[in-house]
Amino acid sequence: FALSAQSHSHAADEWRFDAYKMTGSTFTLPEEGYKDAKDMFEQRGLVGTCNLMNAAPKMHQKLEKKKRVYDVKAGDIVLHTRWLFHRTEPFSRDFVVGAREASGANKRNSSRNDGDTNTNAPNHVDSTIIYRRYSVRYVPGNAVLPRGYGTELSILWNGENEGRTLDEVAEKDGPWYPKCWPNTDESELEAMAMMQKKRADNEDDTSIHSVMNERIEVARQKRKERMKEMAPFLQEIGRQQRKKQMENLHGQRQRGATHSNTDTKSSSGKLMNTKIRSRNEEDL
Repeated sequence: FALSAQSHSHAADEWRFDAYKMTGSTFTLPEEGYKDAKDMFEQRGLVGTCNLMNAAPKMHQKLEKKKRVYDVKAGDIVLHTRWLFHRTEPFSRDFVVGAREASGANKRNSSRNDGDTNTNAPNHVDSTIIYRRYSVRYVPGNAVLPRGYGTELSILWNGENEGRTLDEVAEKDGPWYPKCWPNTDESELEAMAMMQKKRADNEDDTSIHSVMNERIEVARQKRKERMKEMAPFLQEIGRQQRKKQMENLHGQRQRGATHSNTDTKSSSGKLMNTKIRSRNEEDL
């Protein structure tokens, strides 16, 4: 997991607001919100918040220079402000190879110890090097929900939640955003737990548990409809990203070809043509 140190602070004022604008950060949302999916992608652009490397390579390099990489282990927590630029970091090739070899050895040892002779057992070699994580965003109760077109569940259920603070939503419309600090609300926690269960068969049940369960299911269905409306624009983002990646790859190959045939002088002063294989070309 990688973070770019100080990328949320005044130290990055020279470029971070350009990055927000380019990637369509929530910092740039219009006060009145978006009208529809078309308006959203026209105003936010087709870059995407996770595509700064292709959209703005020089800006990406500034982030990389202050990158801190954390070798996250099971049980680790990385606590940081959400406005730090952050991303996952690919595993190194050596790590992957070593992990697979170790996993294979462990699997064989385990089979011998347990007396397992099932040849149809699933192969867990690759799954052992998948790091599963989840993100939780802690937001102050006075944070204001956006207006207009979007995918926020509480707004999809009740349009009146647009522009409300999270505290106001909790007070008027239920525990969409449960309180977690400096203390918790037991009734909210109980209602959140019940949201994950199927609604009781009793149609007369009007408890907060049943009500919130119904609300969240309705909101999820509406969000699916919104995602369908957004799909063509998201697909276009994907196409543009792939095109940019191919252009970058072609550029690297061109540079490799430029250096592949270089006229150099020998020690005797005569010109000779030397075939040089660049490192980029070798890596490709």
